[in-house]
Amino acid sequence: MSRLIRVGDQPTGFKTVFFHLVEDDGITPVTGEANGQPEISINGAPWVGAGAIGQLEEIGHGRYYAVLTQSTVAVGNLGKRIETRYKSANTAECPGDSADLVDFALYDATTIKSDATGANQAAIVEGVEANGTAIEALPSASDVDAELSGSHGAGNWEGPDVSGLSTFDPAAQTVDVGAIAGTAVTGPGDLKSDATAANQAEILTAVGTIEPGFSDDDRSALAGVKVQTDRIGALEVTYQGPAGHNEDFCIFAGDDYLAATGRAIEIEIADYAGADLTDATCKLRLASLAAFDEGDAAAECEVEATITVAGSTVTLSADLTATETAALGTYPPSRARNYVYQFIATLADETAVVTLAAGRCTVNGKIAQEEAV
Repeated sequence: MSRLIRVGDQPTGFKTVFFHLVEDDGITPVTGEANGQPEISINGAPWVGAGAIGQLEEIGHGRYYAVLTQSTVAVGNLGKRIETRYKSANTAECPGDSADLVDFALYDATTIKSDATGANQAAIVEGVEANGTAIEALPSASDVDAELSGSHGAGNWEGPDVSGLSTFDPAAQTVDVGAIAGTAVTGPGDLKSDATAANQAEILTAVGTIEPGFSDDDRSALAGVKVQTDRIGALEVTYQGPAGHNEDFCIFAGDDYLAATGRAIEIEIADYAGADLTDATCKLRLASLAAFDEGDAAAECEVEATITVAGSTVTLSADLTATETAALGTYPPSRARNYVYQFIATLADETAVVTLAAGRCTVNGKIAQEEAV
């Protein structure tokens, strides 16, 4: 994700970039990486770590953040782009947020103020015109004084004291907002939220057409992007049978894992938005991690699985018998997480095969019964 960060001396919260760390399978979130050292590259320069970006702070569920140093967001880096990354022995190569260094305060409501000085007003006008929307110069106090003196009587209309205006009758008293500047309405104060419908129409006529920053097509495209980005982090996988965490689970060789006893291998996928699974068939396959890593991933165990769809929630379930689990290699002597599992569905029209869930499984050995003496 790309962020806009203002150059210069900024609060910590405005210099923060985020990371999502996963294992080598690209799925399993990694915990325990707090104080790890991420790296950054500025405009494609070599990666640097300490001194350019702080250490990782853990949020949870694989999410972390780190704070860019003041030297990284220095004014001299204005207009440059920052890329971030993190890699350790426990993680895959994990890119973090990107950041563009700008010279405006994105989150500061006082950046453009109604009481801005003349110099600031000129800078605002220059910036807006550079982006293709013309704004005429704001009227001076003397211009306003001359206009109001002509329409409402002589007086010091330049000062802040307007006590002489006890009432304002739109039917008898009018202000030609276009004539104040001699051309067009020029400031945000000319458009009031409490203006009457007739006054609003007159003001808009004087202003003319102001091109919006985003077209309807732009807004539609952004709405489509939001639908997809809202799904980031929304996919939840939980195991209802064997105890486990994240996307891993653990079973014991020689044990039954059956729906009848409430111990089936069961995975729930929330907010599923994939292929239509109506009347699809499914299988659970297990292959040893050693064979999988060598590219020879023939299944050591393959059983039928069921698919249950309830709205956007998909539940996958499979039974493993004691005979089937006893035939699997165990930890020890193999290392933990010694198997790879996949739930693979074949669509009803047999036009596609879809892997719905995948991860690691530990098949534990059992303690043998004490031999009778």
